[in-house]
Amino acid sequence: MPNGLPMNRPEQESLVALQTRVHHLEQGLVGISKDVREGFAQSAKQISELASRFEQDRRPQWQAYGVMVTVVVVLGGLVYWPIREQSYRIEAAVVKMTDDKIGRAEFAATQEQSKETRAHINSDITRADAYLQRQLDELKKQAADTYSMRDVLLELKQNQKELQGVAQRARAGAP
Repeated sequence: MPNGLPMNRPEQESLVALQTRVHHLEQGLVGISKDVREGFAQSAKQISELASRFEQDRRPQWQAYGVMVTVVVVLGGLVYWPIREQSYRIEAAVVKMTDDKIGRAEFAATQEQSKETRAHINSDITRADAYLQRQLDELKKQAADTYSMRDVLLELKQNQKELQGVAQRARAGAP
């Protein structure tokens, strides 16, 4: 739980994978360290053997010393180079992990703002929905009122025609 924020499953899996990689890199460094120690021990043994041979000859063999120093320096460089590369990778992983923590905090803040925005939008939609429903109900009422008035007018017109027909027949039949 970095930064006091709960981590979701993908973040936990990513953190576990990164920790596993760092652990393996550390194990690799331990192995390399062991190999370096063994190499230096072997070099020391070879140097002591060379020293005993040189003592037997009792004269300085500067060419052999030069070759030996060159070999030791080259071997040391070859051993140090992978160690340096692994340490750079570990540093890069730690920096990336630190950057991710900052990103998670920003993500949490953005997510909180999104929740608030969604709540405001949902309340606006609810108000708009109620307003539209009220307008729809008013339109339905007006349509119903208009329809019934129309029916009344048609009925009155029909009654008027019937009365006019009765009045004309009564005039025609009355002498």
